[in-house]
Amino acid sequence: MEGIINGRISINLPHFSLSSKSGSKSRIEMFFNSLSPSVKSIFFPLEICNRQDRLLLFPKPATPSQKLLSTGVSPIACAKLPGNFKTQRHFVLVHGACHGAWCWYKVSAQLKSAGHNVTALDMAASGVHPKQVHELHSFEDYFEPLMEFMESLPPEERVVLVGHSMSGICISVAMERFPEKISASVFAAAVMPGPDLSFKAIAEKAVGLANEFLPHRMGIVIWDFDVTEFIGDDLGGQISYAQSSQRSVPYMDTQFVFGNGPDNPPTALVLGPNYMASRFYRLSPPEDLTLATLLLRPFPIYSSLETEKAVVVTKEKYGSVRRIYVVCDEENDPKQTWMIDNNPVDEVMVISDSDHMAMFSKPQELCSCLLDIGDRYL
Repeated sequence: MEGIINGRISINLPHFSLSSKSGSKSRIEMFFNSLSPSVKSIFFPLEICNRQDRLLLFPKPATPSQKLLSTGVSPIACAKLPGNFKTQRHFVLVHGACHGAWCWYKVSAQLKSAGHNVTALDMAASGVHPKQVHELHSFEDYFEPLMEFMESLPPEERVVLVGHSMSGICISVAMERFPEKISASVFAAAVMPGPDLSFKAIAEKAVGLANEFLPHRMGIVIWDFDVTEFIGDDLGGQISYAQSSQRSVPYMDTQFVFGNGPDNPPTALVLGPNYMASRFYRLSPPEDLTLATLLLRPFPIYSSLETEKAVVVTKEKYGSVRRIYVVCDEENDPKQTWMIDNNPVDEVMVISDSDHMAMFSKPQELCSCLLDIGDRYL
């Protein structure tokens, strides 16, 4: 029933069922079509406000050109929507090194139960992706599945892009190539290059931090399992890369793949169970660590220069996408603070008592962060 109270229009919504599978636009049209002809002749529905529980009605323009100009006009009617009327968001989740889409199973289930669309992707040679690591010749080959997915999205669809750990590189490239398809990008304890912060600079900073905690420079230094730097002078030609990797105590039982022979740098690595338990899964359930040991696949290693070529982002494209950084406070990684300081974001969120694998150690809290981002970054 419609009426005018104190000069304002009051609308009582009909109590019909709204399917969570219906798109927001179709549900708005469903409600609008239920109004009386007199009201529909005055207003047209334009958008849902940030609270996502109210339908804003704007004056109907006389011409199509006026409709384009009407977005800055204040609404003169605001209708309360039923509690189950929510804008469905599309979250795209990208895993870190050696992992796969499977690592998002907890967060994905919670996002779906909240009525949202979720796509968890396997990067090439990860999870159940059919390619093998030796078939990947560049970093572009590795993140190709994400680029193909973004390309396939309808022009009008915008997603919340979430990258964990190493996949910060992947989503950065997607931001550069498809900024118009991303409402917000979330870097969850992730590598975060930018227009003024190159991947090489991040790698050098990480190697410097790693060397601070090592008694001597080593033949092989791996930064956060994401980047591998080889110090040729330290090897002195006396031992092979394979022998050097075996002496790399900080990386414990991590295994290296020498696709080009033992005298050449490794081409891939697989995180060891003990290394993961002590470094990344310290606060995660043991069942999830066990799951990871069964499902990890080799992660391709490229030099920082090779990766640098694949990750070139600009202020015009990458910089136009809103960025949120999620810090896992128990990880105690100074590199993350350094990246945020040198590549400022729109917002920093902190998950307390979380290790690097927030999707395992604090899935509900991570999900809450994503839902909040989905609500506010439209």
